[in-house]
Amino acid sequence: VGVLAENESNQGLDTRRGAVAGYRQLIFKETEYRLGISYQVEQSRADGGEWALSRALAPVAEFAWRRVDDVLNPTRGGVLNVKLAGGAKAVLSDQNFLKAYAQYQHWLPLSPVDQLLLRAEAGRTFAPSRDGIPEDFLFRAGGSKSVRGYEYESLGARDGDAVVGGRYLLTASVEYVRWFSAAWGGALFLDVGDAADERGDLRANKGYGVGVRWRTPAGPLAIDVASADRARKARLVFSVAVAF
Repeated sequence: VGVLAENESNQGLDTRRGAVAGYRQLIFKETEYRLGISYQVEQSRADGGEWALSRALAPVAEFAWRRVDDVLNPTRGGVLNVKLAGGAKAVLSDQNFLKAYAQYQHWLPLSPVDQLLLRAEAGRTFAPSRDGIPEDFLFRAGGSKSVRGYEYESLGARDGDAVVGGRYLLTASVEYVRWFSAAWGGALFLDVGDAADERGDLRANKGYGVGVRWRTPAGPLAIDVASADRARKARLVFSVAVAF
């Protein structure tokens, strides 16, 4: 059970959010289930415009299937994450919606020192429009573990000059890693994807670059230099590549 209060400004969008939620987690060997319900009240304002109110009482179901040789330092196997959440106007929500999201990551050893990492994610919020839906139930892309080279959550729907959550998400990534020692490696990667409010507005935004990998007790630390095909600007990106 938890309570959240958040005030955020990101990509021209100001949000104030309060939430209360309760979850039950069940674990069966390689499979993890998380069931719960949350109530969120959010105020949002794009580009200094008027504040808009969004409320949602949403049952949430999450499923994680994990089959890897090492959770903290995986070299082979895969992880699947699926999430469903929904709200209804008839029950304390400002919009009828159903959010569906799935992500799959796969580690493929090519040799004792060469490794291929594949990732794909897709999401859709089924709703008449994005109006009245809190940002937590919409999609944005960009940044670490998304389309590297673009700023964090800089890909999404537009409201003036602000980036806001949309009803569609589609990204993919391929990464090659070569380990030069037990602790240090180098990587080449290509990411592609977008988030938008209409399926026809999705674009194949590309981010690519090189990086360093360092195996630590908490998992491989990734330090990447990434460039975006549209932004034409190199960015430094940090992440931990664990199989959560």
